[in-house]
Amino acid sequence: MHDNRIRPETVVRRSREDASILITIVSDPADAHHTRYAVLTRADGTLVGSYYPADAARQEGWYVVTADGTQHPVASEAAAVILLTTTAPGAPHDL
Repeated sequence: MHDNRIRPETVVRRSREDASILITIVSDPADAHHTRYAVLTRADGTLVGSYYPADAARQEGWYVVTADGTQHPVASEAAAVILLTTTAPGAPHDL
Protein backbone atom coordinates (compact mmCIF):
# COMPACT_ATOMS: atom_id res chain seq x y z
CA MET A 1 0.00 0.00 0.00
CA HIS A 2 1.35 3.41 -0.95
CA ASP A 3 1.17 6.31 1.53
CA ASN A 4 -0.13 9.40 -0.34
CA ARG A 5 -0.22 11.81 2.62
CA ILE A 6 1.55 15.08 2.03
CA ARG A 7 4.42 15.60 4.44
CA PRO A 8 6.17 18.92 4.94
CA GLU A 9 9.82 19.13 4.05
CA THR A 10 12.22 19.09 7.01
CA VAL A 11 15.67 20.69 6.87
CA VAL A 12 18.58 21.22 9.22
CA ARG A 13 19.98 24.75 9.33
CA ARG A 14 23.27 25.84 10.80
CA SER A 15 24.05 29.45 11.69
CA ARG A 16 26.25 31.53 13.96
CA GLU A 17 24.81 33.43 16.92
CA ASP A 18 27.49 35.55 18.59
CA ALA A 19 30.36 33.13 19.39
CA SER A 20 28.10 30.08 19.11
CA ILE A 21 26.79 27.64 16.54
CA LEU A 22 23.03 27.19 16.29
CA ILE A 23 21.66 24.06 14.64
CA THR A 24 17.91 24.18 14.00
CA ILE A 25 15.54 21.52 12.68
CA VAL A 26 12.88 23.31 10.66
CA SER A 27 9.72 21.84 9.18
CA ASP A 28 8.18 23.39 6.06
CA PRO A 29 10.98 25.96 5.56
CA ALA A 30 9.60 27.47 2.35
CA ASP A 31 6.20 28.26 3.80
CA ALA A 32 5.43 28.15 7.52
CA HIS A 33 8.97 27.76 8.90
CA HIS A 34 8.15 25.74 12.02
CA THR A 35 11.09 25.17 14.32
CA ARG A 36 10.93 21.70 15.82
CA TYR A 37 14.14 21.70 17.88
CA ALA A 38 17.39 23.63 18.12
CA VAL A 39 20.77 23.13 19.79
CA LEU A 40 23.28 25.85 20.64
CA THR A 41 26.95 25.05 21.19
CA ARG A 42 29.99 27.20 21.77
CA ALA A 43 32.41 27.37 18.87
CA ASP A 44 34.50 24.61 20.52
CA GLY A 45 31.50 22.24 20.47
CA THR A 46 30.57 22.53 24.15
CA LEU A 47 26.81 22.27 24.63
CA VAL A 48 25.14 25.43 25.92
CA GLY A 49 21.58 24.14 25.63
CA SER A 50 18.61 23.50 23.41
CA TYR A 51 15.13 24.84 22.84
CA TYR A 52 11.84 23.67 21.40
CA PRO A 53 8.16 24.67 21.19
CA ALA A 54 5.68 22.64 23.25
CA ASP A 55 3.17 23.21 20.43
CA ALA A 56 5.15 22.92 17.21
CA ALA A 57 2.15 23.55 14.94
CA ARG A 58 1.33 26.88 16.58
CA GLN A 59 4.94 27.69 17.55
CA GLU A 60 3.86 28.34 21.16
CA GLY A 61 5.00 27.34 24.61
CA TRP A 62 8.76 27.62 24.14
CA TYR A 63 11.21 25.92 26.48
CA VAL A 64 14.95 26.15 26.90
CA VAL A 65 16.94 23.32 28.44
CA THR A 66 20.43 24.39 29.53
CA ALA A 67 23.42 22.05 29.54
CA ASP A 68 22.95 21.41 33.26
CA GLY A 69 19.45 20.00 32.57
CA THR A 70 17.46 22.96 33.89
CA GLN A 71 14.28 23.72 31.92
CA HIS A 72 13.17 27.35 31.47
CA PRO A 73 9.90 28.50 29.90
CA VAL A 74 10.41 31.47 27.55
CA ALA A 75 8.06 33.69 25.54
CA SER A 76 9.38 33.05 22.04
CA GLU A 77 12.06 31.49 19.87
CA ALA A 78 13.97 34.78 19.91
CA ALA A 79 13.86 34.79 23.73
CA ALA A 80 15.25 31.25 23.73
CA VAL A 81 18.22 32.27 21.60
CA ILE A 82 18.85 35.33 23.79
CA LEU A 83 18.74 33.25 26.96
CA LEU A 84 21.17 30.69 25.55
CA THR A 85 23.61 33.23 24.11
CA THR A 86 23.69 35.59 27.08
CA THR A 87 22.65 34.05 30.39
CA ALA A 88 22.82 30.24 30.29
CA PRO A 89 25.72 28.45 32.04
CA GLY A 90 28.40 27.95 29.41
CA ALA A 91 27.04 30.73 27.19
CA PRO A 92 29.62 32.53 25.05
CA HIS A 93 29.84 35.44 27.53
CA ASP A 94 31.43 32.99 30.01
CA LEU A 95 34.47 32.49 27.75
